[in-house]
Amino acid sequence: MKYVEFDQTRPMDLILLGRVAIDFNPAYNDQVKEEFKPLKDVHTFEKFVGGSPANIAVGVTRHGLKQDSLEKYPMISSAIM
Repeated sequence: MKYVEFDQTRPMDLILLGRVAIDFNPAYNDQVKEEFKPLKDVHTFEKFVGGSPANIAVGVTRHGLKQDSLEKYPMISSAIM
């Protein structure tokens, strides 16, 4: 169901500028259940792409807009990946 119609002839609806971050959240999946507890007591984390522009890009794409991003990726150690 579409609530809003967008001009499909436009090459881009939104251009996002910003940075992409890696969010580390306590793991909660089929294998590991890190229940709610202080962060210092968490032993297993899951990583997700985050950062405000990245989250906005996902959201507007799900609503049918065409977006492009110019973002900075921080230098991170491959040891944590």
